[in-house]
Amino acid sequence: MTGVVRLEILDGVAEIHFNRPDRLNMLDEAMARGFRDAVLSAVQATAVRVLLFTASGRGFCAGEDLAAFQSSDDRGALAERIIGPINEALLAMANSGLPSIAALQGVIAGGGISLALAPDLAIADTNVRFNFGYLKIAAPLDCGGSHALVRLVGPRKAAEIKLLNPILDAQEARQLGLVNLVVPPVALRDTARSWARRLAATPAEATARTLALLRCVEAVPRADQLRAEMEAFAAAARTEAFGQAIGAFFVARDGEVQLPAAFRP
Repeated sequence: MTGVVRLEILDGVAEIHFNRPDRLNMLDEAMARGFRDAVLSAVQATAVRVLLFTASGRGFCAGEDLAAFQSSDDRGALAERIIGPINEALLAMANSGLPSIAALQGVIAGGGISLALAPDLAIADTNVRFNFGYLKIAAPLDCGGSHALVRLVGPRKAAEIKLLNPILDAQEARQLGLVNLVVPPVALRDTARSWARRLAATPAEATARTLALLRCVEAVPRADQLRAEMEAFAAAARTEAFGQAIGAFFVARDGEVQLPAAFRP
């Protein structure tokens, strides 16, 4: 599978790779559909034992492509067209019984944080910066972010992170439990693939049962949370505050995306 999201299956590992480095792997409609299609293909392949998420360029994912929202006539509908396919993929991951790993680098913001938190395990390089900047664009969490954040750090800490919008570096993210391991950038991909191979060698049924037990402690059904998030984000995207916020968020210079300093690795 080629394009902005690539899928490669080798030795039981399905590597799903974000490949829009010129836009910091920001999520637009094509990225959302590509992510959904790659995940669905991977979970349906009998040879796949592990899902591994990687990315090209300076950042894992800098969230939704706000330039698309700025030029859209119906920002709420656009939000649903982006978030909907991603939600389909997240539910397919959750229901598959397959373990998943994220290999994270550089910039991670907005919906990219949700995709970084969704897998069971996460490895970050030392350049990672998590920016929970949703309120800066007058929007709530989306793509499973509220579900994953509360599950990982608890409701009180999740509220602090979400409402105060801190910038978290890799070590801070590890201390909070958002990532499992921090490694130098040169070691990121090899370390993640090594973990994936180890998981691929475990008994499939026992692994699936273990994950089911770990996930059953979640009180709110994932599908309900995903739906509530999408509805909240779409409603926010229709507000004047959202439109004004994204209008001032990115500055394009010579065709290259320039992020605010806080977002840069």
